[in-house]
Amino acid sequence: DKDILQNKQDYPPAVQIGSALSKILQGASAANGMIVRDTSFFYDLQPGPYEPSPKSRTGDQLSFFRATVDASKGYLLKVKAAASAQKNLSKTYPPAGSNFLADQLKITAQLIGGGLQTKVYIVNLKGFDTHDEQVQASDTTKGGHADLLSQVSVAIAAFEDDLALMGKQDKVLGMVYSEFGRRIKANASYGGDHGTAAPVLLFGSKLKQGLVGY
Repeated sequence: DKDILQNKQDYPPAVQIGSALSKILQGASAANGMIVRDTSFFYDLQPGPYEPSPKSRTGDQLSFFRATVDASKGYLLKVKAAASAQKNLSKTYPPAGSNFLADQLKITAQLIGGGLQTKVYIVNLKGFDTHDEQVQASDTTKGGHADLLSQVSVAIAAFEDDLALMGKQDKVLGMVYSEFGRRIKANASYGGDHGTAAPVLLFGSKLKQGLVGY
């Protein structure tokens, strides 16, 4: 956390694609990552000319705020440079706005291809907390859950194709996980209730295929 605020790291240690920082990136004294919502537009952070006195009641808070802004502006320049250096190459992404996960992975691929040395990127897809009508009673291979998994499949396929065209596929490992566990057996309403475990899916060209812990 201190290295981030003191600008001792040249690149953000993690990037969250979206509008809110995941709790997994919250550090003890500072966030361990930055949010990137769009690579075609960036805010210009201006903290103002104030120089807070360390003896004032809000001196520590203002100093923390200024340090955060300074670190964010440094990282912002790196992100903008990476975004300018690489365009998406895959033609398999669905139309913008039709697959929220694909839109996020498209930005992720662009930043990786552009040389941003950040090691961790986080994207998300909501809608899996379905306690009823998760599937169709007449055909359990169809329904809301199948539609969500289809979005995941399409998004990852386009992302991997993009990385391959950029020559970066062998350097990236992806992981799909859920923030909460789920029961295997459906309930009486054709939904899924909360449980204590959940699968973790890994993907990447250098990953050894197989199942672990089954």
